[in-house]
Formats: sequence, C-alpha cells, structure tokens
Amino acid sequence: MSNAQRAYEAIKEKILTGSYEPGQTLTEHQLVDELEMSRTPIRQALHKLTIENLLKSHPNKGVVIKQMTAKEIQDLFEFRYVLEKHVYEQLFAQNKVKEAYTQLTEIQTSLKNTSLDALTIMKIDHLFHKKVIELTGNSLILANMENIRDQILLIGTKILSSSKNVNFESNKEHDEILEALRKEDLKEVINKVNRHIENTHKRILLV
Repeated sequence: MSNAQRAYEAIKEKILTGSYEPGQTLTEHQLVDELEMSRTPIRQALHKLTIENLLKSHPNKGVVIKQMTAKEIQDLFEFRYVLEKHVYEQLFAQNKVKEAYTQLTEIQTSLKNTSLDALTIMKIDHLFHKKVIELTGNSLILANMENIRDQILLIGTKILSSSKNVNFESNKEHDEILEALRKEDLKEVINKVNRHIENTHKRILLV
C-alpha cells in the first residue's frame, strides 16, 4: 500500500468515526505531525477526500470537514431512494429474490448483536443495502451507494451513539423489508424501503 493510500485511509477513518468533526479545519502541517508522513501523500489523500465530497477546500487555510446542510441531506436521501428502488426492481427482474432474502437475513442477524459499537452497526447496515446492489451486478450504482454511505456516516454514528432506540427502529424496518421479500411482493418491498429511507432521514434531522 502506498503512503498516499495509507494517509487517505487514516484520515477517512478519523472523519467517519467522528475523531475529526464536521466543520473542523485540517492543515497539512497538522496531518504531517499526526500521521508522521511527508506533505506529498497527505496532499494526495486530501485531494481524493475532497473529490469524494467529505472535505471542502479553503485556499491558504487547509480543508474543512464537510458540514451537510438540511437541503444536502434531503438530496442525498432522495438520490438513495431512486437508486434502491431501481435495484430492487432489477432484483425481481433477475429472479434473485430468494438469494437476496437468504443473504440479507444473515446480515440482519449480525445487526441484532447489542454489543456492537455505532460505527460497526453503520457499516453492517450499509452492507445490508450494498448486498442487493452486488446481486444485481451494477458497479456504477454500487460506487454511488458507497459515496452516499460515507456522507451518511459523517452524521450517522452520532445518531446511533445518542440513542439506543435508533438501531432498534432501523432493525425493525429491515425486518419489514425482509418479510416483503419473503412474500416476493415487489410493491410492498419498495414501500418498505421507502419508509426505511424516509425514517432514517428524519432520525438524522433530529440530531
């Protein structure tokens, strides 16, 4: 692994776990000291994270961890719904519903482990949604969902850390999606997915 990739992963992990908070300014000088690396790989890592929309660049001042506005969050969840609706339609068209039900049930069982920390819960939750995309084989949608996941993680771990009920509510919604899949009812699946996405959006706005 190159130094640039190591720097990228280290900085990204700190962003997504909340070690670096939204609105916080990061400078190359600070990161050189923290990561014990030269400026070049750190500059490359910051550029990549800026492209991924996790950082905002401020000339001569460094970069700032992105603080999402209510409109940006709304746009993000609307885009997520469009993608997931299409993916479930493709899942039915490709006759992969039973396969999806089996694999998603296994993932959902992992999510019910009450000893998991907030970041791990968010990652497994993302895997629940990611698995459906992988089954349909659309790499472009998968790449977009990965980016959506990272932006949601900017605030999602804070939500889970602040309330134990959030994971319970999310798990209940996953169970409803699974039940609709078990019945192979596309209309109900899409309704339950939409409800889950809308409720996740509302939970984020309450933070």
